[in-house]
Amino acid sequence: MNAKEKAIELVAQFTSKWFGNSVESNIYVIKNIPIYGSFDQFHTAKECALVAVDEMIEQIAALRDSIWYDQQIDYLTDVKIEIENL
Repeated sequence: MNAKEKAIELVAQFTSKWFGNSVESNIYVIKNIPIYGSFDQFHTAKECALVAVDEMIEQIAALRDSIWYDQQIDYLTDVKIEIENL
């Protein structure tokens, strides 16, 4: 899954908690924000997703000796940028 897809999925997971919709339906809405417009819960979901990504980065940072450390940090940083761009 590329960074943009992961960003959309994370935000969709948080918005599904408010609306009770499936993650898939929220992914559709997020991909079509220019058509449907933004909503307050979307902005809150983005902030929650950013916190989640920061937590993942922090956990991976504790494993600096791991071979895949740099790749994971780069990927999560890209996910964070994509969330901010939604």
